[in-house]
Amino acid sequence: MVEIVEARTAEDREAIFALRYAVYVEEMGRTQDHADHERRRVAEPDDAEAHLLLARNASGEAVGTARVHLRDRVPEALAAMYQMQRFERFHPSRTSVTTKLMVHSRYRRSPLALRLAQACYNIGFAAGVSFNFIDCNAHLRSFFLQLGFRQVFPDFSHPNYGRVTPLVLALRDVSYLRRIASPFTLPADKNIEDDSVVFFNELLQQSPQPVEPT
Repeated sequence: MVEIVEARTAEDREAIFALRYAVYVEEMGRTQDHADHERRRVAEPDDAEAHLLLARNASGEAVGTARVHLRDRVPEALAAMYQMQRFERFHPSRTSVTTKLMVHSRYRRSPLALRLAQACYNIGFAAGVSFNFIDCNAHLRSFFLQLGFRQVFPDFSHPNYGRVTPLVLALRDVSYLRRIASPFTLPADKNIEDDSVVFFNELLQQSPQPVEPT
């Protein structure tokens, strides 16, 4: 059994930082600006203002993680990278960013990545967020599209991860999430759709490629 918790202790955080190093540096060979090769950990200044999720198995081993920045805690560099200023009155009061979502290689064929994404969705919804931003490489694009994320802005080159696709999730667009059979657990209240849904649909109409899952 794998449980997902929010990191509350220094031990939890260190387990996350070690997992990042194992996945990003040792497994994938990726450059990490804040990699500590001596201690085999990746901790970033942005972690201080974020919700850090930790997935651990029955043995207590860290096997997954994700990071969520809410509202005015979103780092300026991320806000600029995702063009969040284009979301006008919704940013920063109703926006969030998900980064560092990863699972241990042994759990890649399990539902763990989906469970972590669900946990991120729950954090954002509880905080009144309307739009969540993320980016991914091409091989993960279909996974996030099936969750309900959509592409509004063009791909760009990330300094550490190469060519990535920026994606946006309209958390309150219940009609769309149900239409594509998103696995996110949606509240039963039918009145949660608000002005953010109208705004997002208008933005999508202006986008050159509003991509949906196939």
